Amino acid sequence: RRGPRKEEEIAEWLRVRKQPLLEGKEPKEIAYDIAKTLTDPAVAPQAFAHMRESIAALRKDSYLKTLDSVTRYESFPPFDSVQVPTLALTGQWDRIAPPELVRDMAQALPNAQFVVLANTGHMSNIEQPDAFNTAVLQFLLKHKERTENQFDNS
Repeated sequence: RRGPRKEEEIAEWLRVRKQPLLEGKEPKEIAYDIAKTLTDPAVAPQAFAHMRESIAALRKDSYLKTLDSVTRYESFPPFDSVQVPTLALTGQWDRIAPPELVRDMAQALPNAQFVVLANTGHMSNIEQPDAFNTAVLQFLLKHKERTENQFDNS
């Protein structure tokens, strides 16, 4: 599945996030509910608290603009033109970039590695930092020689 999800899914996703803010609430007042939609159902309490605090610290106007911009795009770029290794990483419970969507994207990229992190939602770097860091580090080390050769000025 490429491109945006069904229009009604996007509308509901936006409504849940925007309506309370447009009705006068601040991000800190909806942080708990939003964090619940972004995390694995069994997220560790400290990771959930970190996520909630991050959302609470958002500026309302910036968050509203970001919500619109991330959901209103016409299409993905031409993936076959991407010439660099790409890590297509998502969480098992990610409802924003679900595994099936990220897998499809990875299959369309010429040199992609697809990784699904277990027991995490959209914010895998917060929910499962060790697993996230391991996946990213392994990917970087796998492609280290290519990068060094590309930027070697000797």
